[in-house]
Amino acid sequence: MSKLIDDTKMTKNIVSAKLIKVFYPLVIVKTIDGDTLIVKLSKNEKKDPMFWYSMRRIMDSKISIPIGRKYHQILDNDWEV
Repeated sequence: MSKLIDDTKMTKNIVSAKLIKVFYPLVIVKTIDGDTLIVKLSKNEKKDPMFWYSMRRIMDSKISIPIGRKYHQILDNDWEV
């Protein structure tokens, strides 16, 4: 019997979240589990004006983004790239 991608170990560390606050130097999200997390940003993300513009647009659009559960980082191998 084949596994669903949702049942793999890799996806257990990914959670869907909506941005609730975007202001330098913080991005705060609320996960579908109801947890509020401060996203850990890289030095490059913090100084990139396009990153901040994109985060504000995503927040305004109420789009969910994937966040790593363990390290609270935006996944860099998803559609935002």
